[in-house]
Amino acid sequence: RCGQILRDLDGSFAFALESPDAVLASVDWLRSIPLFYSHDENSKTLEISSNANDTVTAIGLIEPDVSGSLSLAMSGYASVDRTLYRDLKQMPAGVCMLVSRAGVKSEKYYAYEPWRVVRNYAPDRFSRDLEDVTLAIMEKTIAGLEGRPVMLPISAGLDSRLIASAFRHLGYDNVICYSYGQPGNSDAEVGRMLAEKLGYPWHFSEYSREQVKTFH
Repeated sequence: RCGQILRDLDGSFAFALESPDAVLASVDWLRSIPLFYSHDENSKTLEISSNANDTVTAIGLIEPDVSGSLSLAMSGYASVDRTLYRDLKQMPAGVCMLVSRAGVKSEKYYAYEPWRVVRNYAPDRFSRDLEDVTLAIMEKTIAGLEGRPVMLPISAGLDSRLIASAFRHLGYDNVICYSYGQPGNSDAEVGRMLAEKLGYPWHFSEYSREQVKTFH
């Protein structure tokens, strides 16, 4: 039942709810807000935080997790629930966890499975559904903005074009577009033309190769 409730939640979230007998914790589908925890089976204690360093400091963790370190070295991140410390775990996306006297029990309430084949699906329905989903996301974004300005980096890429066009399609006027780079670069030029076409103000932030070197 907990998984069904979490699947129906909308937006970004992470929480840890404590009762006298247990702790229930979860993160959203994207793990947009991380949770790290350490559970001691012997003392039945749990340390949980959205900041890994806080948890490490609180219990004085020093022993490394070899598999987690190898995963980080090979892919750029520690996979599944591993971290760089053996006794520190992270909650994967779409997981809820119950910690009680009986131990730790985890349930994956959501899994992203794009490889699953949808049968009996008319080809022209894909584009219609994509449009409906995209507009629903943008309508939700606009509702959350509550009239606040949007600073939108815009280029020749399809992502920024889609977002800018959707804002205009849905009548959101409080949008300021900007591009950056060396003067005359093609991305900025396309961004300028698109912003003008949509009726949004456009600004350009210039930087040189020398400036870029100072960023590192």
